[in-house]
Amino acid sequence: RSDSSKAKEYSFAFDGALAAIEDLPQPTVCAIKGFCIGGGCELSMAADIRVTADNGVFGIPVAHLGILIGYREMWRLIDLVGRGNASYILLSGRRFPADEAFHMGLVNQVLPLSEVDGHVEKLAQDMVPLAPLSQRRNKEIMRTVLGDPALNGLTSEQEHLPFANFDSEDFLEGRLAFLEHRKPEFKGQ
Repeated sequence: RSDSSKAKEYSFAFDGALAAIEDLPQPTVCAIKGFCIGGGCELSMAADIRVTADNGVFGIPVAHLGILIGYREMWRLIDLVGRGNASYILLSGRRFPADEAFHMGLVNQVLPLSEVDGHVEKLAQDMVPLAPLSQRRNKEIMRTVLGDPALNGLTSEQEHLPFANFDSEDFLEGRLAFLEHRKPEFKGQ
């Protein structure tokens, strides 16, 4: 990224990678251990859930480098931590510990380093049997709400989305499993 032209190429690739993670229909979980600085911090913000070890160190030190973060990264940062904390992170250029990242909303959970991998694996295993249509569509609804908080420009398809699962096989299976006191076997249909 030695000039603006090369920086744009880099940004295009980086934005594409983050968007690919963010747009996955499945839930994404980021396990953070140690340094989560700059692009690594921006990458973690593309995940749905962020779990950090207590040794996590965070920051986006662009002010130390004389560069800027992109619009999409700024949107993710403000969405997670709010305007005040985003200003603090970017304008101070500070590195900060895991507990501070948690209090800002940058991460969802702080655990001892020895527990992070097991916790993240268990969390993922607990989410695997959940209804994939619900997971995917909740992510869609969340993106819609974040993109248009007033919900003024919803298409008819977007207006129907919160009710779409009631016409699915997964809903019938979930309801039947609830009534039969058993675990549902969802098929994503």
